[in-house]
Amino acid sequence: MKKLLLLGGYLWAFAAQPAKAQTSQADIVVMKVLESRLGTRIVVARSRGFADETEVKPNMASDEAKLMRDSAEKIQEVLTGLYQQGYAIKSSFSGSEGGQSTLVLVKGQ
Repeated sequence: MKKLLLLGGYLWAFAAQPAKAQTSQADIVVMKVLESRLGTRIVVARSRGFADETEVKPNMASDEAKLMRDSAEKIQEVLTGLYQQGYAIKSSFSGSEGGQSTLVLVKGQ
C-alpha cells in the first residue's frame, strides 16, 4: 500500500504542469536624432506611449560649428538623463541619408 501511494504521488507530481516563468515587459526607449543645417530634433519615445521632443535651432548670429556644439551638448544631456534612469544602449543605426540616427535603449534588469 505504501508503494502504491508513493507511485501515485510521483505520477501526480509528473502530471502537474510546471510553473511558467514570470517575465515582465521590457522597458524600451527609442531615441531618434535628426540633424540638418536647420537644426537638430531629438525625439525620445517610451514604451508607455509618451514621447518627448527637443529641438536645437541656430541663432541668427550662430555659425554651423556652434550649432554642432549645441546639438552635441543637448544629445549628451538627454543620454545622461536616460542613463541616470537606468537605461543602456542596446542598438544603434542610422538612416540611408546620413542625417538621422536611431538609438534603442533598454532599462537594466
